[in-house]
Amino acid sequence: MIGTALLGICAYTLLLFSIVTPTQLERTVRGLRAVPNDFVQESNTKKEFITAGDEKIIVDTIAAVDGLRFEFNRQQQETPVGWMEWLSAPLSLARDALPVSSARKYPSCGLSEADKMRYTSLKRGGRIFIAINLLDNEELMPTLTRELLALLRELGPDRFFVSIYENGSMDLTVMQLRLLCKILDTIGTPYRVVARGMMELQQKENGHRISRLSLARNIAMEPLIMAQNSTSSSSSESFETLLFLNDVFHCHGDVLELLLQKRRNQAVQACGLDSGPRALIYDRWVLRTMRGGPFYRQKDLIDFFAPPDDDMDSKPRPQILPEVEDTQDRHAYEAGNPFQVFSCWNGVTAFSADAFAPPTSLRFRTAHNDPDSKDGVTDKASECYLSSVDLWKAGLGRIIVVPRTRVGYSLDVYEADRASSTYGPASGSPPLIGWSTTPPGKVVMHDFAQWYAPETEEPWDEA
Repeated sequence: MIGTALLGICAYTLLLFSIVTPTQLERTVRGLRAVPNDFVQESNTKKEFITAGDEKIIVDTIAAVDGLRFEFNRQQQETPVGWMEWLSAPLSLARDALPVSSARKYPSCGLSEADKMRYTSLKRGGRIFIAINLLDNEELMPTLTRELLALLRELGPDRFFVSIYENGSMDLTVMQLRLLCKILDTIGTPYRVVARGMMELQQKENGHRISRLSLARNIAMEPLIMAQNSTSSSSSESFETLLFLNDVFHCHGDVLELLLQKRRNQAVQACGLDSGPRALIYDRWVLRTMRGGPFYRQKDLIDFFAPPDDDMDSKPRPQILPEVEDTQDRHAYEAGNPFQVFSCWNGVTAFSADAFAPPTSLRFRTAHNDPDSKDGVTDKASECYLSSVDLWKAGLGRIIVVPRTRVGYSLDVYEADRASSTYGPASGSPPLIGWSTTPPGKVVMHDFAQWYAPETEEPWDEA
């Protein structure tokens, strides 16, 4: 009788313990909810090796990255709502996630043994500065966290500095960034993360889009500029490459290919290609050939996007680089080989870090050739286009596109582009670029990103 009672008490105690003991994920999310939704965090600590305990922290943190939204919503539903919470709800994080475009959270990535051999040379060389700007990127963070971690581990965590600037996010991006900081601390990668959340809104209205984007990019670059201006920096601490990542879905193999082709060709800037809906290049505003022309005929694009848009699958897709004069570039594109362009960015780009140091001192800016501009406020041209323009002005026009580096602004689009790619496995080395030092006299412009408006040809060096 007594034994049965003791067993019952023990079973009841274990039941209570299992109910009240929070899981690792629950504790993590509670901690994230208890801290402000804006922060600045940085570290210059490096590590010689990663311990088994560190690996456990990484696994637990990745699990929190994946489960953050679900657990946040669960805890939010269990939280009593008083009148103060009701009043502040429009400014709180108690909102549904942004629309999710795919049931999967991240792409299937990985390197084959042949790929690892292909990128072995990248394990030697100078340091790499990674700059990222984020806004409402909760859906992207499981991919960004995984692939950034994979890239750092592949080439050596201590060879990188990661700089992230976020502002205006209304989802759980800031919480995700705290988790990313934990991973960077664990593997010993120096970083600075500035997360403003809703404490600093975008304010891109009334022609301020490019000026605000330029500011955001320049803020992300501040640690690089400070390092270059420091007289105490040793050669081992200087940076060889600036890698700018937009908020794109990608695999770290895409970045490795970009870095490899930049180094092989001694390019000053190397760009990937970003995929948009219907397998078209997304950032057509910035991308220009060495003739100064766009990658698509405008008439083809207008016909393709003209109503009705419910039968796009039956419409002929606009051809890339259709002009006879672009035949050589088109063949390089179809073979997956790098080729020279006048300007690019397209989701991910790598610069020679020296371009941001004197005498060039490259910075992101607005266009100089808008007669209606007041105090430099204009959206006439993209800051990403103008960075390539400024390289040409400095005599640094060694700019290439790397077709095998593909990224996308949604997971579905990125996965579809990878699945439809005609490129086989990379083998051997593509031909080196035969550099042209002569830019086009004029460049075809789609002012204010109005791709459907009449095109204009303008002198590139007036922008």
